[in-house]
Amino acid sequence: AKQCFPNVRSCGDDLTLVRKALLSGFFLNAARRQPNGEYRALTTGQEVRIHPSSVLSKKKPDCLIFNEIVLTSQKYIRDVTAIEPRWLAEVVPRYFGGSLSK
Repeated sequence: AKQCFPNVRSCGDDLTLVRKALLSGFFLNAARRQPNGEYRALTTGQEVRIHPSSVLSKKKPDCLIFNEIVLTSQKYIRDVTAIEPRWLAEVVPRYFGGSLSK
């Protein structure tokens, strides 16, 4: 493997790089927590909630990315990953351009 990917290295216990890599692929599925505790998808404006089965449903991070929306009696998001709001402009500057980084 070293011959094909000589610069590959582990991030060890620091999952920041993994979370930023996920953000680079799922940035269209970013959402921010609203004052009422629900989330608003940044690209569609849909109000969504973290699915109750998610470990993050009780933690309520300020900003996150998700893999899918499940429509039941509510719009739930699943497969969520917490991100830092400032990463939006850092990782995807052409799309977010810094306006959401605060």
